[in-house]
Amino acid sequence: MLFDLLDLTDSFELAFANQTAWSAVGENWRKGVEYIYTKLVGILKDHGLEAINPLGEPFDPVNQESLESVAVDKEDQDGRVVAVMKKGYRLQGRVLRPAQVKVGAFNKK
Repeated sequence: MLFDLLDLTDSFELAFANQTAWSAVGENWRKGVEYIYTKLVGILKDHGLEAINPLGEPFDPVNQESLESVAVDKEDQDGRVVAVMKKGYRLQGRVLRPAQVKVGAFNKK
């Protein structure tokens, strides 16, 4: 059941990320959906679920799953998470689902 609820949170986040579609619906509807999402995340957190959102952090294969290496212009982004495709989650300190990420790869020319 928990994995189904995580899929539900992913669906909310995908809807929020599509700014064109999100801004096309009424403000009261958006506020209602945001309220439901906030309640869902709060309930999961109250039961020990913690989000893993590693944007900008060094890649860690224990907590993250690399989906792709992405060329970066800055050397300090090498080996760092440059995009989070799906948040990961921990339950009581244990990784339940690793974050799916894109990792920067700097190539000296």
